Amino acid sequence: MTTAPSSVTALSVSGFLEWLGATAVLPLLPLFLREHGCSDGMIGAIIGVFFFAGVVLAYPLGKISEVVNKKVLLATSLFIYGLSNILFVVPVGSVGYLAARGIQGAGMAAIQVVSLAWVGEETRSRTPGRAYGLIFGSQAAGTAVGPLLGSMLGLSVMPVEFLLSGLVVAAAALPVMPRSLAGSGASGSVKGVTTYRREHLGGSSISLFQFRRAASGVLLAALASGVLVGTDDACWSLLMQHKGATSLEIGLSWTMYALPLAAASIPAGALSDALSPRFLTVVTLMALAICLASYPFLPKVWMLLVISAVQGVIVAFSYPALQATLLHLVPDRGLGRWEGIVASTQTLATSVGAVGAGAFYAISVKGTFVGTAVVMVVLVLGSCCLWWVS
Repeated sequence: MTTAPSSVTALSVSGFLEWLGATAVLPLLPLFLREHGCSDGMIGAIIGVFFFAGVVLAYPLGKISEVVNKKVLLATSLFIYGLSNILFVVPVGSVGYLAARGIQGAGMAAIQVVSLAWVGEETRSRTPGRAYGLIFGSQAAGTAVGPLLGSMLGLSVMPVEFLLSGLVVAAAALPVMPRSLAGSGASGSVKGVTTYRREHLGGSSISLFQFRRAASGVLLAALASGVLVGTDDACWSLLMQHKGATSLEIGLSWTMYALPLAAASIPAGALSDALSPRFLTVVTLMALAICLASYPFLPKVWMLLVISAVQGVIVAFSYPALQATLLHLVPDRGLGRWEGIVASTQTLATSVGAVGAGAFYAISVKGTFVGTAVVMVVLVLGSCCLWWVS
């Protein structure tokens, strides 16, 4: 069994701490904001500005990551994200809360883009799928624990929770501090790209036209993944409640999604190294579309809990495969920018998917999930066409 590079191990520890701290406050954040005088419209704006910042800043941050030391940028982003939680403790009002979530959205964009680009550069010639799986699995493990702990502490101690959350996120910078690991500066390497192109595309190189088609296929797959996440975020809890689930069962459904995802991520990543990552991306996104379409037709709450766990396993295979597909197309010099483009695309799709699904849910519960599944299938078929001709 191949041992993960020290940089991947450090990023995995950092990712667990980051998502543990960042997600701990999310379940009760809207209630906290309402209790502190924010209108429903302002609460929506505060939640939305996080994603807006990610859409706008992911690409320029990715470009910056190619010319500065990634360790410095990553550690700085984690510190800033953690420290911004202080704004939720002091009486800054709704505008201050809006600024804090905007800062955190920018920080999260930088963290994700830099982490994934760093992993790609470190593992391109070895086992990138396994490394991506380890990163996503660590993040999922943090997501499984964070919201549960935050909900247990309760709304009455939210100021303390914000402080603890910020400290945990800031502590996530320690494993990736510049003195802890070698390398990870700006890079112009193209190692591994020629080999992949020879094996998977039938030649030693591909034209710019072929590259654009293949990269566009990655973006369509990212759009499909994004609309799925947006629909789930906006409507899953509503559907659970509609089916008669208790608050505990709704919370349990998120944990049942995250834990299998974390457990399956490493073997799932290894599979993307053994198989064509494009093939695995298509199969898993199609399977996720089927899961999504099945939600409203499941009559029992326990069935929704089961499908949540199944979806977590499928996502564990999907994320590393999509990242490996991108990695095999882009040399190190352009990897940060393309990670930024993919992150912006996925975040935009998440935002649009959440808004659209939330609005349509009031009209048709079944139509919301089935319609989103159809959109996913169309996008994935578009990816297939683009990858086939490239």
